[in-house]
Amino acid sequence: SFFPVSFKHNMVVSETDTVLWVVRHGERRDFVDKAWLHAAPFPMDPPLTDEGVDMARKVGEYIRSRYETIDVVYTSPFLRTVQTAQAVVEALEAPLRVRVEHGIGEYLTAKFGRSPLPDLKSMEDLLSLHPILDAEYSTVGSLSYPESSQAMNERFKDIVNHLTTEHSGENLLLVSHGAGCEATLRAVWPETPLGRINFHYCGLSKMIKPAGSDRWKVEFFNKVVY
Repeated sequence: SFFPVSFKHNMVVSETDTVLWVVRHGERRDFVDKAWLHAAPFPMDPPLTDEGVDMARKVGEYIRSRYETIDVVYTSPFLRTVQTAQAVVEALEAPLRVRVEHGIGEYLTAKFGRSPLPDLKSMEDLLSLHPILDAEYSTVGSLSYPESSQAMNERFKDIVNHLTTEHSGENLLLVSHGAGCEATLRAVWPETPLGRINFHYCGLSKMIKPAGSDRWKVEFFNKVVY
């Protein structure tokens, strides 16, 4: 679907289009393999299934097939998003380093019983497993628990504004979670329908701020390409 909507977001005007791609991670293992949880060293940080990796590869292939360019990639620090980002970038066949940004991490609602924060792999461990990560990048945002829906939406609004300003005139890809994809959409499109949007695994969205404009347009959101 095409959504010809636009609105004022920030006052940074570029001479070239700023393109924001956002994708949810692929299929997570704990949702299809309940036994995995009992032996998992990081039960709140599941990996992708093989199908999830394939979903992510197809996202990269889709973007490449459209002759689109990605200049910079940011991922949530959770393993499933890091693995998704790697699979997408490999399919893009582009010499990109992926930046781990906590500001686009999972929605840490109290109902999940996380206390105080999910136990995640260290950056050192992630780098050893995924050398595609940018070891020089320092996250701008941070995660806190518990987090209200309003706080999560504000977190994404702040980080999306920061990243799109920092990369004005470039093509960004953010790899996040279902709630994060929705929050990103709301950050650049206040006309987002009320109620929860259930983003598909690897549901892909594309938003454009045209050259010379300070308004965003949503080309499509939550698109399945596998």
